Amino acid sequence: MVLQKLHNEFFQEEPRNKNDEEMEEAKKQRDENELRHIPIKYSRRAKLYYVRLYGFKWVSGLIEYHRRNKVAFDEDGTIIKRAIKRADWQLNHEQIVKTKKLGDGAFGDVYKGILRTGLMESKEVAIKTIIGSISSEENEKLFREAMLMRRLVHPNVVMLIGVASNEEPVMIVMEFAQGGSVLDAVQAKPGPTVYVRIKYCHGAALGLQYLSGQGIIHRDVAARNCLIGKHDTAKISDFGLSIVGTQKKEKTLRKVPVRYLAPETLKKREYTVKTDVWSFGVFMWEVFHDGKEPYAEMNAKEVRKYVLGGNTLDNESDHYPQHMWSITMSCFARDPQSRPAFDSIAAQIWSGIEEFKEHNSVLSMLKFW
Repeated sequence: MVLQKLHNEFFQEEPRNKNDEEMEEAKKQRDENELRHIPIKYSRRAKLYYVRLYGFKWVSGLIEYHRRNKVAFDEDGTIIKRAIKRADWQLNHEQIVKTKKLGDGAFGDVYKGILRTGLMESKEVAIKTIIGSISSEENEKLFREAMLMRRLVHPNVVMLIGVASNEEPVMIVMEFAQGGSVLDAVQAKPGPTVYVRIKYCHGAALGLQYLSGQGIIHRDVAARNCLIGKHDTAKISDFGLSIVGTQKKEKTLRKVPVRYLAPETLKKREYTVKTDVWSFGVFMWEVFHDGKEPYAEMNAKEVRKYVLGGNTLDNESDHYPQHMWSITMSCFARDPQSRPAFDSIAAQIWSGIEEFKEHNSVLSMLKFW
């Protein structure tokens, strides 16, 4: 199923009878600045999109038919008044070419590909495909993720390029991060140098600093959700659980990354930027433990009991710099207000990187020779 959200500028309400014209005119004025939500349904049996009476193979065909023939979308007589020019982020499937499968996602597959942006112009991109019919709740979640990503522009955050939703499979097109995930990088043999690992942490901290400044709580900070661009630049990705706001209390905890959650989230189901700080501490631990699973010897229920009992992860690595471990432990403060802000974390990480830079250069020369 595809959920197409359209702005009110598309529509004009027609009076149902002449006696109601004044009331309808007032309603038009009141709705002028409101968003209108028009759910486009999908029949799995017929494999057609529809709103009321007529079925279409493509969403674009459905919209064009209703626009051209002034057919109402609902019982109130809502018709398309005039079309709005397609935004830059609204892509056509014909522009997108998948070249290599990179992995599996929650709702489909992720590919490396090419986006054609002009007659002789194209760029390398990552493509998240949505396979098959999904629930309206899952569809809404994907739409929210894409709309959230649209507003984010920062070198340490993966950038959304656009969405192709006029036919199946729906495709979310993003900046391609050539280095893969931080998790894959630190699990590789031989792994990155200490200097590069510190760079991953610094870049991720800058990305999270930017997100917190935008009033966004990521809620899924982990090495698997941090990608690597040029020059070992870490970029925060995967905003499927992210929310806009300063705090959020959930009714239940379902499908959540328990091993990365702060005590107040596990106990009270509360999320704030400080719970992201706790998760960032787990991220740092992953980076310097070669991508080992946090609390690997425990199941989710045991992890919850362990963390709520006042315990945290231990340092079992022989290449975890002392200043980085100190920052990690500050992220694990039991009192959320005692945890540092991301700008402070980023500054502390950078302050200790110089002594490892020279060592990294020597290793690079040895590899070259």
